[in-house]
Amino acid sequence: MTCKTLLHFNFKGGVGKTTLSVMNTYLLGELGHKVLLIDLDPQANATEIMRTTYNSKTEPNVDLFNGLLKLDLTHSIIELTDNVSMIPADWSLSLWPGKVEKIRNHDRMLILKL
Repeated sequence: MTCKTLLHFNFKGGVGKTTLSVMNTYLLGELGHKVLLIDLDPQANATEIMRTTYNSKTEPNVDLFNGLLKLDLTHSIIELTDNVSMIPADWSLSLWPGKVEKIRNHDRMLILKL
């Protein structure tokens, strides 16, 4: 199995990062690809769009912030369909910059490589 990572980021707001991420997730899932969307924005707009699209009220066992602290995101994943999963965001992510500052620069780049 070959895995690919799509990363949509930009420091500027309003450029379509969330829209592009959600649409890619939806379309790839519809094409039969396994997709995991990780919403790293404390505003959780992608999370709300995906919950509405898939009519999901499921909550993860461990929120993203605590999953990142424990370096284990497996309990933060919720399944929306057979092909589409998500790690939802919430406001606790606004605390993340203060925590990540204490992690070595090299290790910061590997946090999501779990």
